[in-house]
Amino acid sequence: MWRKKIRQTLQAQLTRLDLVSREEFDVQTQVLLRTREKLALLEQRISELENRSTEIKKQPDPETLPPTL
Repeated sequence: MWRKKIRQTLQAQLTRLDLVSREEFDVQTQVLLRTREKLALLEQRISELENRSTEIKKQPDPETLPPTL
């Protein structure tokens, strides 16, 4: 009888802690890993675009070049 009461009390207290299940934790871990991978790819893409933009800015403007004959 007292074991049942202790178990009920423990379950009630654990429920109030708002814990997540192991399955939920694993799912969120995988979501986080995928998000980090996507972020790394986006950062790499931004870097490539910035480098390309810098290269384009270094090229002379055709309108300011002297005419060629």
